[in-house]
Amino acid sequence: MTAAPPGDLRRLGKVAARVARDEIVPLLGRARPERKEDGSLRTPVDEGAQRRLLEELAHGWPGIPVLGEESSRGEQEAILGGEGPYWCLDPLDGTSNFVAGLPFYGVSVALVDLRGPRMGVVHDPVRQETFGAVRGGGAWLNDAPLSPDSLGAVPRLRHAMALVDFKRLSPALAARVAVEHPFRSQRNLGSSALEWCWVAAGRCHLYLHGRQSFWDWAAGWLILTEAGGAAVLESGVAGGDGGDSPRPTLEGRAVTAAASPTLLREVRGWLGGDSTP
Repeated sequence: MTAAPPGDLRRLGKVAARVARDEIVPLLGRARPERKEDGSLRTPVDEGAQRRLLEELAHGWPGIPVLGEESSRGEQEAILGGEGPYWCLDPLDGTSNFVAGLPFYGVSVALVDLRGPRMGVVHDPVRQETFGAVRGGGAWLNDAPLSPDSLGAVPRLRHAMALVDFKRLSPALAARVAVEHPFRSQRNLGSSALEWCWVAAGRCHLYLHGRQSFWDWAAGWLILTEAGGAAVLESGVAGGDGGDSPRPTLEGRAVTAAASPTLLREVRGWLGGDSTP
């Protein structure tokens, strides 16, 4: 890993930061939401941030199509079915937090090719933190490398802090986690992309989520695995546990992620080998 992020990654991080600063931050807690068909929230801020990202990406990297959360299903399918590369983005990850005025949300952008995510950033405008990674090249928090050495010792399962989205776990697993609580404590922060990054940075150690869209995990998965963590999405083992990049899809995928391959194997053992939360 180089000491500093490569040039393209720096440029992408600056794009995400500008969009957050100009289009998102000034409207925290002031956006009027509407509910989408899947029950999640959308606001004019999401749509405005996506339009601005489209402009910025087209200017900096001409000719690369964009698969965005706020694009139509037909547009998403057409891009996903192409040869790539393409951008996969969530212009405002953590919309419910943003609407409520909770300061935990971000902008997520990943460049994807036929092998999966190859470059990605997640920008947190509240803490002025930009997480980024390049496939095979490492991960960074701002200009500091993220690696197993930088994270310190990862605890065993019983001492770990977990991020758990109980609402989207299967009822059986949610009940089992609540009763057996195999880890020390748990949180749910409300921004999937940032939750991936916080595991990558060692702030939490495990992540359980029952259903994520491609734009929820594309950049975060790359950042975590390049930092030395490991994850399972549905039945495919990925990252530091020796698997390949997960297959891009518009179908929701369950997530089991950990700050190290050893901890992932331990939680997988507790789950009984079932990779689908």
